[in-house]
Amino acid sequence: FAFSLIFFGGAGLVCWLVAELELRGAVRLIGHLIATTLTVIGILIVWFFRDPNRKIPAGPGDVVCPADGKIVEVIEVEDEFIGGPAIQIGIFLSIFNVHINRVPVSCRVIGLRYRAGKYLNALRPESARENEQVAIRLEQDDAPHRGMIVRQITGAIARRIVCDLKPGDRLASGEK
Repeated sequence: FAFSLIFFGGAGLVCWLVAELELRGAVRLIGHLIATTLTVIGILIVWFFRDPNRKIPAGPGDVVCPADGKIVEVIEVEDEFIGGPAIQIGIFLSIFNVHINRVPVSCRVIGLRYRAGKYLNALRPESARENEQVAIRLEQDDAPHRGMIVRQITGAIARRIVCDLKPGDRLASGEK
């Protein structure tokens, strides 16, 4: 929000200066181009950080998709936390997707693991291994108390992960 205010404020300031100084010709045009560019950047920032309402399914056995985006892989992996084979679903979020993650099931946070890393383009296959990431380990409230992991991974543009969870937190299905 603060970043968008900076860009909108900058655009307003440039427009005010153009009018106040009674600029003419090419200088006036450049001023308007700068103001327009700042406004577009501000709009894109607001769009990137949007948080639309979601209808969360509440049926027995329902699992909420933790992220908006495109499913890019569904593979079986061996995982030490899960204690055996697990299904890994990879979801790519472009800059046009909502970047708020949701909890797949009602659960308890078992642990978190942060790993520093690179900021490779998220389209590159090695980005899932090499980029900065947070792995959130969850245990489902209902039987069979399945273990799940939600990983948030940075990219070349979205280079920051904000995760306020801590072990022991109880979360409802679909909660942010």
